Amino acid sequence: MNEALNKDNLTEKYIISILRRKRDSEYKYRETINNKIYDEKTNLESTNRNIIYYAKRQNPQNSEKIEDLKEENLYKNLNSDEIKDIFAKEKKLNIILDNYSTHHAGLIENISEILNINLIFLPKESPDLNPIEDVWIQTKEKIFNDFIVDSKDLEMKFENIYYEEVKKESYYENWAAEYLPVLEKS
Repeated sequence: MNEALNKDNLTEKYIISILRRKRDSEYKYRETINNKIYDEKTNLESTNRNIIYYAKRQNPQNSEKIEDLKEENLYKNLNSDEIKDIFAKEKKLNIILDNYSTHHAGLIENISEILNINLIFLPKESPDLNPIEDVWIQTKEKIFNDFIVDSKDLEMKFENIYYEEVKKESYYENWAAEYLPVLEKS
């Protein structure tokens, strides 16, 4: 697993070298820009947007392209028979998630499948089903009834109370007993 996460193909230097090789030749680049400039079907604003978009996509240091290629390589690294076999023998891990958009990213869902992780998505707009909400309620109540000197004092008290509450297994146990059977049926 460590080897898959630390391969050279995940380094920015390696990825930029790949993106440099994949970009259009100088001739193709100029031809594409000229075609966008002289496209009579588009107005000036649209032409400018198209040229800027194309130039950004050709830049080997484009952060979006770098991240996309890192994700692609990470998935390839983890999607080996050896890693799948190791995690298939492990007890399935359940992770409870709300419906935040990044939780539904293809990479997250694919990697969780490889790592034998079951993603349990809570129904939309149902904070009462999220066990962390009980922690927030208790934390707020304790801070509300306490005297706060300044922002540093508030930060320190919040952190102490929060971690004290999170350590209590009763939140998860109560939640699991009440809601897991309901979620598994849906």
